[in-house]
Amino acid sequence: METLTAMNLACNQISAVAFDNQCFNRIRLHKLTYYAIREDFGLKSQMTIRAIGKVADAYKVKAKKATGPIDTQGTFRLKGAVAFDCRMISFALSSDSLSILTLEGRQVMKFEVGDNARNLLAFQKGESDLFFRNGHFF
Repeated sequence: METLTAMNLACNQISAVAFDNQCFNRIRLHKLTYYAIREDFGLKSQMTIRAIGKVADAYKVKAKKATGPIDTQGTFRLKGAVAFDCRMISFALSSDSLSILTLEGRQVMKFEVGDNARNLLAFQKGESDLFFRNGHFF
């Protein structure tokens, strides 16, 4: 929960910088925020990069919907979904366990998965969203 909350708090700070500077490009936003975000929130490198990406992607969606300049700052729920890429999470289907990067380092834990999802995970590419609903992580 601490990792999820810290990443979303970081997204809110990145969003404030993006909005104040009207800078929504991922690379320029990275240059503006990377070191401060790592320092302020204790995020690992890849967590910081994913937080910057989440903000840049959110503003890209906002820009497509906007009829003019973006005039409202994006905000992120503290328990909102966060994307974990293959450097941050991996699945060991044979033992129903996963290895996930947290603020405290890598944690290995058991997980439950249905047959359909197990088949999909066997060929997983890209990212997995971690989110918290009704007292459970998904």
